[in-house]
Amino acid sequence: MNLLLFKSLGAQSGKTVFTIKYISNDNVYLNAGTEDGLAVGDKLAIVNGEKLAAEISIIFISKHSSSCKIEKKVSSISKGDKAILIRRRVPTNSAETPIAPSPQKKSQNLTRSVPKRSIPERERKKSTTRVSGSVALQNYQLVDHSSNHLDFEQPTFRLRLRARQLWGKAYNLDIRTRSRYYQRSTSYNTIESQKWRNRIYEVSFDYNDPGALLNYKFGRIISNKFSGIGYIDGAQLQINVSEKLKSGVFAGTQPQWQYSSFQSSMEKYGGFLNFTQGEYGQNRFESTLAAAGEYHKGVISREFLYLQNNYSGGSRWNFYHSMELDINRDWRKELTSSSVALSSLYLSLRLNVSRRLATTLSYDNRTNYYSYETRTLADSLFDDAMRQGLRSNISLKLSYSMRLYANVGVRKKESDNTATVSYYGGFNKSNFLLRQMYLNLRFSGFSNLYAKGFNPSVRLGKSFRFGHSLNMSYGNYKYTLDISNQSRMNQWIRLDGTFEMKYNFFFSGEVSYNWGDDSSDHRILTELGYRF
Repeated sequence: MNLLLFKSLGAQSGKTVFTIKYISNDNVYLNAGTEDGLAVGDKLAIVNGEKLAAEISIIFISKHSSSCKIEKKVSSISKGDKAILIRRRVPTNSAETPIAPSPQKKSQNLTRSVPKRSIPERERKKSTTRVSGSVALQNYQLVDHSSNHLDFEQPTFRLRLRARQLWGKAYNLDIRTRSRYYQRSTSYNTIESQKWRNRIYEVSFDYNDPGALLNYKFGRIISNKFSGIGYIDGAQLQINVSEKLKSGVFAGTQPQWQYSSFQSSMEKYGGFLNFTQGEYGQNRFESTLAAAGEYHKGVISREFLYLQNNYSGGSRWNFYHSMELDINRDWRKELTSSSVALSSLYLSLRLNVSRRLATTLSYDNRTNYYSYETRTLADSLFDDAMRQGLRSNISLKLSYSMRLYANVGVRKKESDNTATVSYYGGFNKSNFLLRQMYLNLRFSGFSNLYAKGFNPSVRLGKSFRFGHSLNMSYGNYKYTLDISNQSRMNQWIRLDGTFEMKYNFFFSGEVSYNWGDDSSDHRILTELGYRF
């Protein structure tokens, strides 16, 4: 099919061409919704030039945004691709679709004016529950070729489940978990040779209806409205004061940050205010102010304010800001000799200067803060500006298929005489030699108080029909220790690919061989999964 045919299929009424604004692991999001004439069940085609890349269907919709499920994938898709409406939702009520009389009965219908008695059929309710996610088995193996024989193997089970509109209402369920087994040929001090690590990232149930007065969420939760607060094993209650203003409270216990294990000794609770104005893809402003307290069996661990702002000028520019302000009382005030301390500040500005040129500038100033677990550590371990730094990125499209990019960052501790500088840059060429083949050349490096090094690499890849891909890469890493002026070098070559199979099964794998002054090994990563 070509582009003209797609447009003719969709040109029944209204706007038919839309743009992808975001792609997640499971869904494609469009910049249009009910106000643009779309509805749940509509089918669209994503095109690359004049070729079909994928077919999608709308599963959830708001005024100016749509969430779509990928029904068929031919080639890779990306943000900014065009989606063309090819089929509108078929009405579920048979009365909406009139049936023309047959030629044999046409004469009878003309002479007989008495209507037949109609018997209403029982309307069959169609479930609106949408379930998506993936389940996968993964295995990672490292075989050490050196005399140390430090072999390592790591089988993993992953589950991601999202259920929307349960029982036809605004109830949702999210599960994201991972179970991993570490097996080493040799143990290291306190590190065991065999160990299970089970992580539950999220298990939450929520009621999320913007039109209702109260929304709630409970389980292991994290909110995108105030992500700086972190995870909570507990509950969140939200009051929709108006369409723009939300307020709420949350309470529960804090999971262990190292392994996300449940613990009952660390309590966390607080409240938040959220204000939103504008729609995605247009001029938009969102701000959240939250206050949180963490307490270990009644003893203060941390109390702080969190502020997060996001300004967007459509596709032209975006500014993001977040900060944390610690409120010090009791033992925290005695250690810091301060009642208030700015413990985190992050600023990021992105500008699309033109259709070809985009740039980003960010500033990061995060400091360590005392908590119940760290209050006995030596003062020397706490730096006034632990991760203060600037970073800038620039991207330039030379043509439809060629792009240059560069990134440089500077970071400095107040206790260091020399700043840490890191950088990378590269060149991308799509449709290299063959259609759907790409070439990536990249060079990165760093310099700090102790060492300096660089890492050139080249990557060649090919996308195939139905979502298959195959990639091959080579790189080396060379660094020099300043204290001894000794240089060391390591090299690697890697082959990886993804293969989409029938019935939504997929297989991905990676094989790499590493050799040099620090390592000599080969590594194999395989994953077999199912998307639903």
